[in-house]
Amino acid sequence: MARSDEPEGLGRAGQGGADAPSPAVGTPDGSRAPGAGPVFGGQLPTVGDATAVPAVRFNPLSTKPVRTVFIHGVLASTSMWKSVVAGDLADEAAALPLPGHFPWALDAEAAGRAFDDLRFLQAYRDWLADAAGGPVHIVAHSAGSVAALKFAALYPDRVGHLTLLGTFGDGPSAVAASLMARTVTLPLVGRPLFERLHRLWLQSADWYNAGLATAKPPPPGPSDQPVRPPSRAERAMLADLRRSDPEALRRAVLWLQQTSVREELAGIMTPATVLVCQDDPVVSLDKQMDIVRSLPNATAVVSHVGHLPMFEAPDVLRRIIEGQNEAMFGAAAGRS
Repeated sequence: MARSDEPEGLGRAGQGGADAPSPAVGTPDGSRAPGAGPVFGGQLPTVGDATAVPAVRFNPLSTKPVRTVFIHGVLASTSMWKSVVAGDLADEAAALPLPGHFPWALDAEAAGRAFDDLRFLQAYRDWLADAAGGPVHIVAHSAGSVAALKFAALYPDRVGHLTLLGTFGDGPSAVAASLMARTVTLPLVGRPLFERLHRLWLQSADWYNAGLATAKPPPPGPSDQPVRPPSRAERAMLADLRRSDPEALRRAVLWLQQTSVREELAGIMTPATVLVCQDDPVVSLDKQMDIVRSLPNATAVVSHVGHLPMFEAPDVLRRIIEGQNEAMFGAAAGRS
């Protein structure tokens, strides 16, 4: 087991380049923190259908084949990777949204169809067939890691390496462990409750930041110190979530409730790096280590970060990704 050599405090929020510029298409630049503002108003942009994923190239002018692919989790967006993807890495990187999450801003029924029979993974495969020159490095977070593991099981020739963070393998148990997740999946009451919570959480930057804080370890120092304002990437993710249909987002939770990769893990031969988030308040250390033990070719990198290392310690995550890209693609691959 490898352990990151970062100082113990490096994973704390507010350190390590949280505002590094990283342009992405399809999302606001987040140059100003949203205050109180409109949440989803029922109007969706035209973004295609449930079978065509609107992937985000971090450098939309780049013509290089995609080598690194990012997949976010539920109630997140492609913008969460903005602080991680910098320099040359951006030229060969793309992010794939989950169905219903902006910019794949489908309505609820279309999002449900995309999750049915894992059609969204077929959409990922089809996009990569055109955009990538060979097997790619997939970096995935939380529920996105469930999608990434499913993808590696279905299409092993498309994946050269997996980097997983805040990871778990069993969606039903993850949903069952969260009172909020269990509640919003209930029949009849689940949908209106989720819509109400969605509106409350995203109505202001303060509420949004408070919600993010529940997925991070407590900052060092006195408990009454001011809360750090949202980073550029966090602000951009807020704007994305405000443009997503809440019921389409809830469909992702329902998909997770029915999806497990535990039976497939032993057969996934793809080399994997698991960033074990030692201070994760969302996914237990045991669940993260279970992935390490179950994958035949997994290496653990243990770091003092919470559930959101792309916000808490983007430089640490970037170095892990660049190091793996160097091993896969050559010494110059993805170096910023």
